[in-house]
Amino acid sequence: MKNRTTLFITLLASLLITFFLLAPLSHAQASGGERILSFDSRVVVHADGGMVVEETIRVRSEGHEIKRGIYRDFPTAYQGRQGLKHVTQFQVKEVLRDGRPESFHMKSMENGERLYIGRKDFYLRTGEYTYRITYITDRQIGFFDDHDELYWNVTGNGWIFPLDRATATVELPSGAGQQIIAMDGYTGYEGEHQKLFTVEKGADGTARFETTAMLKSNQGLTIVLSWPKGFVQPPTQAMEARYFLRDAAHVIPGVAGLLILLLYYLHTWSRVGRDPEKGVIFPRYFPPDGLTPASVRYIMEMGYDHKVLTSAVINLAVKGYVKIEQKDDTYVLHKLKEPDAGLSRGESRLLTDLLGSSKQLELKQKHHSTISTAITQLKSFLKTEYKKQYFLTNSTRIIPGIIISLIAVGASIASLRANPGVIALIIHSLVWPPVFVLFSRFYIPKWKTFLQTRKASHLCVVLIMSPHYLMLTGAVIVILFLLFKTAQATFTVVYVLMILVNVLFYYLMKAPTPLGRKAMDRIEGFRMYLRTAEKDRLNLLNPPERTPELFERFLPYALALNVENQWAEQFADVFARAGSAAGTTVYRSTWYSGRDLDFSRGGGFASAFAGSLSSAISSSSTAPGSSSGFSGGGGGGGSSGGGGGGGGGGGW
Repeated sequence: MKNRTTLFITLLASLLITFFLLAPLSHAQASGGERILSFDSRVVVHADGGMVVEETIRVRSEGHEIKRGIYRDFPTAYQGRQGLKHVTQFQVKEVLRDGRPESFHMKSMENGERLYIGRKDFYLRTGEYTYRITYITDRQIGFFDDHDELYWNVTGNGWIFPLDRATATVELPSGAGQQIIAMDGYTGYEGEHQKLFTVEKGADGTARFETTAMLKSNQGLTIVLSWPKGFVQPPTQAMEARYFLRDAAHVIPGVAGLLILLLYYLHTWSRVGRDPEKGVIFPRYFPPDGLTPASVRYIMEMGYDHKVLTSAVINLAVKGYVKIEQKDDTYVLHKLKEPDAGLSRGESRLLTDLLGSSKQLELKQKHHSTISTAITQLKSFLKTEYKKQYFLTNSTRIIPGIIISLIAVGASIASLRANPGVIALIIHSLVWPPVFVLFSRFYIPKWKTFLQTRKASHLCVVLIMSPHYLMLTGAVIVILFLLFKTAQATFTVVYVLMILVNVLFYYLMKAPTPLGRKAMDRIEGFRMYLRTAEKDRLNLLNPPERTPELFERFLPYALALNVENQWAEQFADVFARAGSAAGTTVYRSTWYSGRDLDFSRGGGFASAFAGSLSSAISSSSTAPGSSSGFSGGGGGGGSSGGGGGGGGGGGW
């Protein structure tokens, strides 16, 4: 027992002795690590507003961070007015180490310059070194109504080393030093208002600031000095113009690119995209000769969309070549007879492509190959028959516009000197907004279809797509907001305007030919008749008698021209009388069976039926797995870290 007690006391004594012996050594190592021993700044303010700054920085190097030398960061780009930067000069005149010229090189950063002192192939020995940096800067003086002011971050708040002592000596133009109005300063972390410094004015008018406590890493000294007006000349108009060009350097490529883009598109549009003048348009009771509903839609839209095929299929049914049957949520096309002279060449080809030798075709995804082939053939036929003869898309004219936009955006990015994070953000902004537009082209029609049909199946599609659409919308908003905050507001505005200009002229470049304009005038006259309200029918001269057959005959055209509801509303009383004559409550069509084409629902039934059928055709033409359900002020005063200058530094 006695031996155990003796052993315990011996071990405890050894631990205590070791602790007391190592603690001073540990403290000595901590206090003797790499650090800035002194930071002495001499600031000379000239009468023209320029400044010469001489910084003498004495450091201790132990080969950890300070291996080859030190680096000094100097901000040159501050947030200015009207979304522009406030860019200052930073011109290094001389760099010394221990009184001898030292090698240095510069590296541009997002908001300024980094000065590396030393050589890549030369390593310092452990010891103390004194660096002296002399540089020129401008636009650091604040010109106020009743005084001029220097608000200057002496050391910067970005040093990774502690700083034992900092001083700043400010020499003003002749006579100004004797009339200094106020001297103040701040120490601590950025935004703090500590006053751990002293300030005095010498007999020669020189102001001298000195810290009274050690500055930790990322702490700094900022000074404020004011004097009467008249000693420092404010910038002339010529200088302000040069400053503006300097501040707007990151905006000029974008603005110039936007102007060039507009000039290019306006010139090109005036040459090839301007529509021929419209002729006299008056109500026409029949569609233009030789134009089917599909061709009418194709000509008026100057391109293909889902309503082209829908109107063509309904026209085949109205003419008696197919019957459309609705079984629950599935549509089935039944072939009633083979193509003959009663069909146009395009309609004959479509009937053959859809049904061929088959008697029926379910509009389901398992038949996507047949339906997508029919769509491809229909597009090809319409393009051959009408494109170039009736209209020109001039889509190739958009390519130079896109190239101009990319060059302008690239030049703006280069002038921004953005960090990789901002560049990545800009790249995302080039990708996701177009994805959002494409997704919207699918999502919004799904909503329209549901609102027209009120069917549970269409609601399910909307509910599945909505979360992804909302996430995509949120992502685009966040990307543009971050771009606005990090890449300058003006750049973001110019960038968004470029996108809008390209999209706008993509549509404006489409132009009908003289032949196409005449056809469009006749089609417009026919549309005028189709949408004529009951109260206006008396103004028409000998219109055709309203019968169920007339309604069905022109329904595909009304659908193609987006006036199916107006056309159907004119026949509400006609359907009621026809149903009574047949001994039923509602009129029944011979070319359709199902619940969507309900003539008792008023004019809205036409859009509901067309939307439902269009949705079925669109869904059944897509291969399984080819689309994903997922989408990728007030206040004032100063503080430490405020004013011009600043930055920080470290070792390398």
